[in-house]
Amino acid sequence: MASAADSARGRDPAGGAGSPRYGETQARKPRWVWALVLLADFGACATVAWLFLREPTGGEPSRGGNMGVWLVLAGVLVATSAALAFVAVARLEIEVYDDRIRVRWIPFVDRSIPLAHVVGVEAETYRPMREYGGWGIRGSKRRRAYSMSGDTGVLVSLFDGSTVMLGTEDPQRLAAAIEAALSRTPL
Repeated sequence: MASAADSARGRDPAGGAGSPRYGETQARKPRWVWALVLLADFGACATVAWLFLREPTGGEPSRGGNMGVWLVLAGVLVATSAALAFVAVARLEIEVYDDRIRVRWIPFVDRSIPLAHVVGVEAETYRPMREYGGWGIRGSKRRRAYSMSGDTGVLVSLFDGSTVMLGTEDPQRLAAAIEAALSRTPL
């Protein structure tokens, strides 16, 4: 964890010095995503309540005393609330420093790619669903993608033959920042 002294000296918590040459944060949360998660939350709770609290065949309505019903309902609420919390905090941060590219897909990934390992950089339009299986943290160890939304990114080729696609809203600017850091030129 970074200390206040490190922050005051311009040190990055990931271990490098100085401020980033480039920084971008993506936290797309369109209303339809929130609506979908809330609808799923309501639907799951309503379904569980209906299944367990409906009238038994040919008898009186089921009332009280069924702790299992309430435990299942609580579990559904916890699971759907966790999905809602994930949507609330998930974001992609990309920073380019003089010695590395830092990729954070919060809350899951904090990866640094040393610039010494980079052999190529290309801004491009790609097809997230077809090429990587969607958005988020996708792909394999040799062909990884970090994206939040959209279809533009920067393909970073590494010396071991692997590639990393960085989803970005401004691929030309990100590619230029990486290329400038590789050649150690000011932006």
